[in-house]
Amino acid sequence: MILLVLPLAACTPDNGQEQIDAQAPYTLSVDKTEIESDGKQAATFTIVDANGKVLTDDNALMSKIYFKNEATDKRLARRTRTFRSVEDGEYTFSATVAGDPCENTVTISSVNRSTYEVFRKNVCIYRFTATWCPNCPSMTQGFERVSDWTKSRFVELDLHGAGSTYALSDGSKVIADYLCGKFNAPGFPSCVYDLDYMSEERTYTEIESIIFDRIAQHPTTCGIKAQCDYNDGTLSLQAWLKTSAAGKYDLGYAMLKDDCPGGADAYEEEYDNVVTGLSANYEYFTPGAQQLESGEEYKFVDISSAMDQPLTGDLSKYSMVVFALKQEGSKVIIDNVVRMPLVDGSVDYIYN
Repeated sequence: MILLVLPLAACTPDNGQEQIDAQAPYTLSVDKTEIESDGKQAATFTIVDANGKVLTDDNALMSKIYFKNEATDKRLARRTRTFRSVEDGEYTFSATVAGDPCENTVTISSVNRSTYEVFRKNVCIYRFTATWCPNCPSMTQGFERVSDWTKSRFVELDLHGAGSTYALSDGSKVIADYLCGKFNAPGFPSCVYDLDYMSEERTYTEIESIIFDRIAQHPTTCGIKAQCDYNDGTLSLQAWLKTSAAGKYDLGYAMLKDDCPGGADAYEEEYDNVVTGLSANYEYFTPGAQQLESGEEYKFVDISSAMDQPLTGDLSKYSMVVFALKQEGSKVIIDNVVRMPLVDGSVDYIYN
């Protein structure tokens, strides 16, 4: 298809086709076919039209150009022409100009993640929500729309605020409200990532960007191994931490439940990732925190006890989360996190 060349920068429709200052066919290229998996080194895309015009240098045209990662079937953010990675692999990209595809694709290899991070990191998200919150469904939709890769790199712990059906308290304080205040969150909905970064962003592109940046800028220095089970009212949980760098560490844990009914006055029909139980060290070290050397393994959790209120209903809706706390400067942050089924659940160390 041939596109008319217009003398003006503005675009106008003609017989259903958008007119732009460029002529097909379009050729896609990239300045690097191999990058480091450090989340920092970038490969930059270029598109040239039939007349040799570099379309990606034209700011007006960039609003009509999109690059798509074929592995995730997701487009890069609008006006973005670079690709970074935190995971080894080969990534093929296609591109479109005003909806018309480029003639070719390009492939980029991302390598050496283990040089920057021994263990695979997941981001831990405390999400503050409530059944009475009219704006919270938009954040739910944002998390639902992120790519499958992004979903595989975070664990979401939904803490409900005071007055919500699923509010969780620590003594006299509702945990969600307390953490909102501690991190100066504007209210509901909002999130705290890794006990370190607060955000009220709800769009899937912004959520993806935050999670990627957490992995790129804060690589984990530990791995988690855990196993759990629940039988006849008794919960058992064992969890170990292994380091790739010396430091002070601790392990905490939480129980989550999916498919919780919203009720007649709720703004969502069901609520997932609802925190129904949480260890005391959800924001700080317990006396059991340990100073560990690089390469050291330590068993932080070993419990087997009857629950005060035995669980009822479908046990497959429950899961256990184990998170690693680490001293970083003057702060205690969450450095890694894993999730597993409550019944006969287990997870081993995951290496890059």
